[in-house]
Formats: sequence, structure tokens, C-alpha cells
Amino acid sequence: MRNILLFTSTFPTSADDPLTPRFVYHLGHELSKTHNVHVLAPHTAGAALEENLDGMQVIRFRYAFPDASQRLAYGTGMTNNLRQHPTAWLQVPSFFYYQHRALRETIKRFNIEVVNSHWMVPQGLTAAWSLQSTNVKHVLTIHSAGLFLLRRIPAGKLIARRILKRTDALYIVSENNRRMLEDLIKRPVEARILPMGIHSDYYRARGDVTSLKRTLNLPDTGPIILFVGKLSRIKGVSYLLKSWPEVLQQFPKATLVIAGSGPEETALQEEAKRLEDARQIHFVGQKNQVEVRDYLSVCDCAVIPSIEDSNGQVEGFPVVMLEALASGKPVVGTRLGGVAEGIIEGDNGFLVESENPGALAGGILKILERGPATFADNAMNSVKRFDWQTIGEDYSGTFNSLSSST
Repeated sequence: MRNILLFTSTFPTSADDPLTPRFVYHLGHELSKTHNVHVLAPHTAGAALEENLDGMQVIRFRYAFPDASQRLAYGTGMTNNLRQHPTAWLQVPSFFYYQHRALRETIKRFNIEVVNSHWMVPQGLTAAWSLQSTNVKHVLTIHSAGLFLLRRIPAGKLIARRILKRTDALYIVSENNRRMLEDLIKRPVEARILPMGIHSDYYRARGDVTSLKRTLNLPDTGPIILFVGKLSRIKGVSYLLKSWPEVLQQFPKATLVIAGSGPEETALQEEAKRLEDARQIHFVGQKNQVEVRDYLSVCDCAVIPSIEDSNGQVEGFPVVMLEALASGKPVVGTRLGGVAEGIIEGDNGFLVESENPGALAGGILKILERGPATFADNAMNSVKRFDWQTIGEDYSGTFNSLSSST
């Protein structure tokens, strides 16, 4: 079995961490069937510096002291953390230094053969620098955040080219991200286009819907529309709220559930209170995977109202879109980024213009009028290729081919 390292800034802080996104964890768990999987991630207060999670050896590096002062990683993500805590910028140099040192030490200690970096910055940049003059192979997975950062800074083109020059295999989570990368570096990019996945069978297992609604304090009657995600500006939830009165005109018993937390939460709650039927909008906070599955089980459709922010950033390939479709629920999403790659118009949902409340309402109403259940089979079938088993096999094949060529 080959020794591989998943190099990431997002990883559960413990086995029972309910809030940190788990997509790198799920990838590692799938890969552990055929490889010795190690994970290198930033430390945070209360987390173990080293532990074994489901067969993966997890190493966490400190980058600021005391532990409670570490503010860059976790929470609502690095970009939002830097916006909310300007002093976190002071930790960027130490983060790169300790990350580089930890990477070199981990490679030597565990005889790592392949490093899989997630995000171009900071992990991809650090790996490209640290793996020079070694026989260790570098596989880079490009998500949206690091790519958008490089697009905004003056030296972004040069940095991106240097990272790619020192990358042996490339994964990008959406075609839209590939187009943006090619626009940044001004040359074609050869890559595997593969988003982070889901365990599709997990979302098809439903409990009794009526009982679940009562457990979740939702009404027994009337359609339920669901948003799940970080409450930040790019998610476009304000436009969903603006669309709600039009939905209620035709479906007066409808309920809107907003599951998530983030920097826009208070402002969105205040906006909702100003609507005439505010009681039919439920802000339920951030939810863990089991709770998200419950809400998906009882909803009639999910909505992804994302927008392009002032820096030109759009959604990558939202995992919640796959989770909703695997649950057999149609999705209304804006025609931006990776969202447009997952929704097949009229088959498993509808694509609408961004920043347009009327268009969002129209998409929701099309689903409710046609009948959400009529989308179920197409929705579930559309995500089979994104199951973690399939994605794990793809990554494993790449790792093996690189290692055998050493």
C-alpha cells in the first residue's frame, strides 16, 4: 500500500466534529481502502496534535501561540476569517512557515510518496515550494477559494504558473474553475474535472417524513423550500428572501428553511422580519450531516441562489447540490460557476438568472406546480457519477500511476 498525504486547511477537528466540512475526510476514508492515508492540516484550539481517525493518521501543525490565538483556519473559512479578524493577516507568514516545516517533517517521518494538496493557496503553493528536489509526487486539487485569490493579486498569474509547473497531476472541481484558471495563466490546462463527492446511498435512506417534520418543528402541510450553506454574501440568500412573497402568493402554506450560519446571518434575519409572512421563514442555524439529511428528506426542493461577488468570485461545485439530488429533490440554482454543471434544465431542476428574485420564484414555482416527486428518479440518477467510491477510485488510479513512474 502506498503512503499518501492529504494536505488541506479544512479537516474535522475531531471524530465527532459536526460543523467542519468533511469532503477531504470522505476522500481520505475512501482512499484508505487501498492506501496508507495521512492528513496534514492546521491545528485549532482543543484539537489533538496527532490522532488516528477511521484509519487515517492526522497530523495538525500549530502556527500561532497560544492555541486560542490561531484564527486563520476553520470557522467560516480563511477568506471570511481574514475579513472578520484583520489581525489574522499577521499570522499569514507564520502559517506558511510552520506549514512548510510540518510538510517536510511529515514526508520524511512517514515516507510519503504522493502529496495531494487541496486549494492552490496556501497548500498548493507550499507543496510546490517544499517538494522541490524530492521524488515525492504532487497532485493538486483546485477548489474555488485559492483560485479566486490568485485572480485578485498582481502576481497571481506568475504564482499560478509556478504551482502548476511543480504539479504532477491536476484535479479541478468544475469546468468553470478550469476556464478561470486558463484565463488567469493564458494557456490551456490539462486536468481531470471531478468535484468532491457524496455517499449517494446515505441520502436515499429516509425516515418517516411526517415524523421528521414534527421532530424538526416544521408544519405537516404545505411545501418546504430549503437553503443549506454558509450565510455569506456570495450565497445570495437575500435574493431568495426577496423572492419569497411571490412564492407565497401561489402557495400560501409554503415554508422556507434556511440552514447555516455566517457573517450575513443577523442582517438576513432582520431582512426576513420585515417581510409580511416572516413566521413562515425558519432560520435553523448550522447543521451537521445527519441533520442536513433530515431537512433534505422533508423538503420539496432545494435552492442555490448564489451570486458573483464584488471580486468576481462564484460558487465552485456545491456539495449540497449533490446531496439534494441524491435525496431525490429537485434544485433551483443560479446559472453561475459549477451550479450550472450539475443542474439539467427541466430534468433535475431549473437554472435561473442570478440576483433576480422573480427568476428564483419562477424556478421554485415550476417545481411546485409540476410536482416535486416527478423529479425524483432523474435527480438521483444524475449524481451516480459523483459517488465517493467512484471518485476515490479515480484518485487512487492517479496516485498509483504516478508512483509506478517514479
